[in-house]
Amino acid sequence: STPLYSSAASDVYKRQAHRNALLSITTGQGWGDIDYRALQTTEKVQEWDTYRQALRDLPTTVSTFASAPLTDDDLPTKPT
Repeated sequence: STPLYSSAASDVYKRQAHRNALLSITTGQGWGDIDYRALQTTEKVQEWDTYRQALRDLPTTVSTFASAPLTDDDLPTKPT
């Protein structure tokens, strides 16, 4: 059988990979680029900054509450 610590480490990796992929997408869309951000309204930049921070704040460590892979229900609402 798979050792418990190995399974837990795998869950952490999957959660981190999912979160990092979502952050990478927002960066690729321009939200990490100062020139792109300068073309947006202050409200839009704040909305996306809040979303990106919520992604960074997702729990990725294994605990009673954070040992399963991320689902859409775990994710913050993406701005339009």
